[in-house]
Amino acid sequence: MNHFTVSSTPTSSRPTGARPSRHGNDVWGDYSGPDLQCDEYPFASTKERGADNFRYSARLIDGPDNKGGGRRLNSMYTANRILDGDAFYVTVVP
Repeated sequence: MNHFTVSSTPTSSRPTGARPSRHGNDVWGDYSGPDLQCDEYPFASTKERGADNFRYSARLIDGPDNKGGGRRLNSMYTANRILDGDAFYVTVVP
């Protein structure tokens, strides 16, 4: 179960390609040049996000794909009226 949270840092103020704090150049090297971003689960928009949780997954993906996924996730929050603190389940469909 995940819990949506309103971040204290606006998305526009977050660094591009921000990654959970425990992942650094020692894991992926310096990827600041290519258009790669860190995709994470649990989502960065949840209370369970990787920066606050040792049980998470993170991987480099194309920046445009990551941004598109973020837009779709935000659309899901809006369409289902998921508000700050609301719980929701994620079902993986192969």
